Amino acid sequence: MKQTIYFFAIVLLIIFGCAPQNSVDENSPLEFDTVFSADSLKLHLETYQLSDGWGYKISVDGQKLINQKVIPAINGNNRFKTSQDAYKVGYLVIKKLANGSTLPSVTVSELINLGIIEKQ
Repeated sequence: MKQTIYFFAIVLLIIFGCAPQNSVDENSPLEFDTVFSADSLKLHLETYQLSDGWGYKISVDGQKLINQKVIPAINGNNRFKTSQDAYKVGYLVIKKLANGSTLPSVTVSELINLGIIEKQ
């Protein structure tokens, strides 16, 4: 019981305490680290600039798991417009990993809700 409460407290801290802030320059790389005590996983999210946009990388316990150079779930090779956009989607994926998804996917609806793409 204590371990479950501790896990949810960490998840809430991550959700409410580590989201990107509006004052962050949208053209600056962003990084996020956390340790999930339930599985003792160390998750790392990092955005990086490409020649025509932004991407993100996620590693688990120091091992690269995801290198996302294009916006997932939509056709084409569209890059994230800003570092914050890449961060938002990467952060969503981190939350899914923390909830036990081994290879999390992102849906068009989630991209719309995050403001990454517009509803068509």
